[in-house]
Amino acid sequence: RWPQYSVWPKPRVARMAQFAFNPGVKTREAARAKAFVRFAPSNKDDQYRQLLDLARVSLIFANATLLRNGLDAIIDQFEVVAVHNYYNPQMASIVTHKRIDVYVVVQDDNMSFTPHICEIRLEELPFHLIQ
Repeated sequence: RWPQYSVWPKPRVARMAQFAFNPGVKTREAARAKAFVRFAPSNKDDQYRQLLDLARVSLIFANATLLRNGLDAIIDQFEVVAVHNYYNPQMASIVTHKRIDVYVVVQDDNMSFTPHICEIRLEELPFHLIQ
């Protein structure tokens, strides 16, 4: 088990990352609030099905070039269902720092559990440090 708020140096999924960071799973309270505010008004019965960031990990890169290479590596290794690019200039007033969120399907090698979606957040080191 990987302890919450700990780092993993040079993760295999993207060797160009300086480290992976475990922010922990989204808390039950945060998940309920997000589901209610963002999804309940239009889909009350299935509001929790829209949550894609319950399981999450951050990959931290030294610069934007390495981050882009890491994104390519993730796309090559996983079934990617969505990419949210917060580097866009239009997003500058909405998010406090630049990042890319990649949503991938995860399942163990034996296919012994139901696949689920995991958020992989790609960040440059300076933006990670200011959080």
